[in-house]
Amino acid sequence: MLLDEIDPTSITLLPIEQAVSHLPQFQLESDRVEKTRNGLTTRVREQKFQTDVAVQMIDVDGKLVAIGEYEQNENQLRPRIVLI
Repeated sequence: MLLDEIDPTSITLLPIEQAVSHLPQFQLESDRVEKTRNGLTTRVREQKFQTDVAVQMIDVDGKLVAIGEYEQNENQLRPRIVLI
């Protein structure tokens, strides 16, 4: 099937939170939310993730702030996709 043959009324968009629900979560402290939105990394102290795995970075209310990538050598999350 070609793209122009698809009926646009048959397409359903998922909320971003649902689309990434399979990814592990990391809750940001409230003082890290704005820094994350500005692209700064956040140290991971208590949780461990697989190297180079995508991680949901959420605020204290559970709202998705960014999709980050875990950097094991620095034990930090680097935001790769930031939601505004």
